[in-house]
Amino acid sequence: MRGGMIAAEKIYAEYDVRCDFGEYVQDFTLVYEGGAAGGTVTVKKPDEVAGITAEIKTDANTSSLIWQDVSLETGILPSGLSPAGIIGFLLTEWKQGFVEQSQSFKDGKFSVSTKPENAVYQTTVFSQETFLPVSSEILYENTTIMFVVFKEFKLM
Repeated sequence: MRGGMIAAEKIYAEYDVRCDFGEYVQDFTLVYEGGAAGGTVTVKKPDEVAGITAEIKTDANTSSLIWQDVSLETGILPSGLSPAGIIGFLLTEWKQGFVEQSQSFKDGKFSVSTKPENAVYQTTVFSQETFLPVSSEILYENTTIMFVVFKEFKLM
């Protein structure tokens, strides 16, 4: 799994993100195009902000989000993560996160949980056949703040 992510020249992902901001929940559909070190995220939904793009950069310990001309007000998550920036966080964790737990399931999937240096945990379910992500749950202080469902994920 890690080797494939690191070796991929290009990554394409379309995914839904449900964010729990405490006072309200917001759903997003996003597309990521780039590589393991960074790329571009395009907002598909909600319709009011469809077409906004953001540049994602990842490095050894962090992921950062750089908006191009427009800022999308999404509310503040206590973890500092944003719906558009979650792919950078996940790519970093999949490449180099400390695996705290893994589990196999009878339905042909397995999960990997990583524990980063901060208080944000992630568990991703992968296909055992393709080793590509199916879904991810992001927790902060033992509360789910984001749930990601991958509609499509390609390594090229």
